Amino acid sequence: MGKNISFFSAFFLAALLPVLSPAPPRTTAASGGSVKESADLAVVVHPKTPVDNLTLKELTKVLLGEQAKWKNNTKIVVILRQPGVHERTVLLEKVLHMTEQEFKQSWMAALFRGEVDSEPFIAPSNGAASNFLDVYPGGIAFMPGTDVRTDLKVLRINGRLPGESDYPLK
Repeated sequence: MGKNISFFSAFFLAALLPVLSPAPPRTTAASGGSVKESADLAVVVHPKTPVDNLTLKELTKVLLGEQAKWKNNTKIVVILRQPGVHERTVLLEKVLHMTEQEFKQSWMAALFRGEVDSEPFIAPSNGAASNFLDVYPGGIAFMPGTDVRTDLKVLRINGRLPGESDYPLK
């Protein structure tokens, strides 16, 4: 009987936890809107990642594997959607100014030279990319603001958040 009580107690507490704990703060754009309301491409990391802002030049280095670690020495793992998906196309066109083929060749060359350990992880969905960030705190993923979980950190790009004017990843 004691086992049943502890099971039901645990079940009851697990059900109450979302109600009793405060909701994580929402990242808000300067325009007053939430990042969550923006379809702009958000750059998302684990909440403990020691970075809040990247320039487009820094983001380019991350995407090409030229910057391999965060400030705290955590290995960066690039998480991308598969070729042809909007999120990946925006990165290729607006950040890297490359075709899919050029991007693949760049990573293959970096692998061949031993500059990187592996190619970017390909996530089948934005949900899978978010889950990957739970497991790999050094990960960096890209998704519309509307798909960003509230427990993840959205990085500013050139000092701007998704939904703000002059945000470069629209």
